[in-house]
Amino acid sequence: MKKVKSLKVNVVLNTIKTLMNIIFPLITFPYVTRILGVNNIGKVNYAQSIVSYFSLIAALGITTYATREGSSIRDDKNKLGTFANQVFSINVLTSCIAYVALFICIAFIPQFHNYSLIILILSLTIIATTLGIDWVNNIFEDFYYITVRSIFVQIINLILLFIFIHQQTDFYKYAFLIVFTQMITAVMNFVYCRRYCKIRLTKRLNLSKHLKPMLVLFANNVAVTIYCSADQTMLGLMSGDYYVGLYAVAVKVYSMIRSLISSVFTVCIPRLSTYAGKNQMDKFLHLINSIFSCLLIIVIPMSVGLICLAKPIVIVLSGVNYIDAIPTLQILSVALDFAIFGGIVTNCINIPLKRENTNLVATSIAAIANIALNIIAIGIMQQNGAAITTALAEAIVTIICFLVHRDTINFFKFSLFWKQLIESLLGGFLAFAVCRIVSLFISHNLLICLFSFVIFSSLYLLLLLLFKEKYVYSIFNFIRKRNIK
Repeated sequence: MKKVKSLKVNVVLNTIKTLMNIIFPLITFPYVTRILGVNNIGKVNYAQSIVSYFSLIAALGITTYATREGSSIRDDKNKLGTFANQVFSINVLTSCIAYVALFICIAFIPQFHNYSLIILILSLTIIATTLGIDWVNNIFEDFYYITVRSIFVQIINLILLFIFIHQQTDFYKYAFLIVFTQMITAVMNFVYCRRYCKIRLTKRLNLSKHLKPMLVLFANNVAVTIYCSADQTMLGLMSGDYYVGLYAVAVKVYSMIRSLISSVFTVCIPRLSTYAGKNQMDKFLHLINSIFSCLLIIVIPMSVGLICLAKPIVIVLSGVNYIDAIPTLQILSVALDFAIFGGIVTNCINIPLKRENTNLVATSIAAIANIALNIIAIGIMQQNGAAITTALAEAIVTIICFLVHRDTINFFKFSLFWKQLIESLLGGFLAFAVCRIVSLFISHNLLICLFSFVIFSSLYLLLLLLFKEKYVYSIFNFIRKRNIK
């Protein structure tokens, strides 16, 4: 039996990885948006939104399914090896189906003809994802390797970006760089994962066991992608590349912040799946409530700060040509609260407990509502309308998950959260006050962001210490013990 990895260490590692995934784009994204321009950025993002649908067909919910099921049998090498070979072989088959569907669509849908080359370039990410088998690393909670690999690939991407991207017509090169870095990741993963199990193709797919739960998870992912990617697709069709470019900037910032906060709970999913698989519900409930308490402290102040700093953030990252993306980012900042707490329910409770049918119902209703509302909202408010429908879709998912499974509310001991709620509300007020005061004395946009962040972080940390917040003290004790060692 392999030694169980420290959950605290994994959270720290995953947070570092996510931070690097934010810091590197903060360097590259301003450069790319200024060099390529609004329209070309819109073309790349539009093509990515098209490819994302076919990536879903290839993925078939496999990553989530493999992580959940593999976590419960990871101590049995023979069972895991058989399981991994079957899952990988199914993934190869679904990738082939996805490519056939993609080629047919490019050939027969006129709107795709002008984007055919860039779509084909970006479609190579489907191969990279299949060969990458990152779910093996998730099963064994190997976040040290995942973090080191991620930083290495980001550095390579940064170097290549500044070497090859110099003018507006380089958007094809930019698309290829997106693919190239994912290919590097895939090759590294495929070689590294052999230490856990030797992946090979097999004819014995055992579809009767795997296919049904995969299809449910796939359908859920389709619904999620629809209400996440349909915005850009419908914007491109209804309003044009310019508005897709504006929306892409706001979504980029929103996605980075969401990923950073989500890193706290995504790293816990394999452990929660293990607890659920072994029916260790006391440990399961304790971890769920710890996750909720910790994120409650973070999300509200982060959302308020993002609303207040939307203008300097957009200008720093993309320039004054993207100034119309400011209200879009402010709207998406509201969606952040629903996205994070909805993510806890859908990923940390429903997936480990095999309640993916509930997720499917919630996301399907949200997707239908999103498309219907987009037809109206995008026509009136363009990118801002798309942002509003995204916020509503995130709220719908959260509400329906609680309505379908009424016992979900029992997983949370709300009597324990009053202190964190008060701290979070005070943190939100503090974020608003600090951002406003700093902007009165400083006019440089980058300095506004930096000073606001440093001052708020220092004051909020002091506030949490005054409230004797256990999670802050736990972090300090963890760091102190690591330093002593």
